[in-house]
Amino acid sequence: MPIHSRFDGQVFMTMTMIPDVTGSDSDEMEEEQGQSDEDSAPEDSQNHITRDPGEEISLDRSGIEEVHTDVGKFLNNPTVENLINLGSNPADVIDAHLQSIRDQESLTLAYVEALCCVSGLSAESVTAAETARLLYHTLVQRARQQWLLANTLLRALKLIKSENKDYKIRWRIPACYSALAAEIDASYFPAALRDTLKFFVASKMASLPAEVRAVIEKHPNLFT
Repeated sequence: MPIHSRFDGQVFMTMTMIPDVTGSDSDEMEEEQGQSDEDSAPEDSQNHITRDPGEEISLDRSGIEEVHTDVGKFLNNPTVENLINLGSNPADVIDAHLQSIRDQESLTLAYVEALCCVSGLSAESVTAAETARLLYHTLVQRARQQWLLANTLLRALKLIKSENKDYKIRWRIPACYSALAAEIDASYFPAALRDTLKFFVASKMASLPAEVRAVIEKHPNLFT
């Protein structure tokens, strides 16, 4: 019951205190909470989603991007170490990297430069020599315009001057001629391309650097 008291002529109402919860009441609350948890446990377990074994899983393709980065690194800095970093099939990795190029002129240029980067290492690496051989096959297949391929190869081998002042040779020219000599007479090699290259080698040989001329003279099939 509320208790009324008088103080200085004013009446105040004091509230009765709510008794503390007894220990038995607390136990009952804990018991009810435990029962609630037990009741919800089966429902919670049903919320765990299991993956259907036949469901398609999206794979992480970041590794492929790393390989592409390694190809770019090799093309910018063609060393045996960077070539080996491309894995056991460098020719396939380089080919996959370059196939995304749509413009035919840019595609041909990219393949020729990649071929020369590899060919330039062929004198010091068996892997490079084998990769160059495979890339010659790929280059002939990918380059649809033979005149464009011939012009790009002539420029890469320094048999003609490039009209692009920013064009830079990043490969070893003498070794490129050795790699070419191993493939130029192959049956897959286009006859017109073969004749064009031999004509320019024969006509320009006297003006080529001594180290390049020395390699060419060891391979008469490059000019006869």
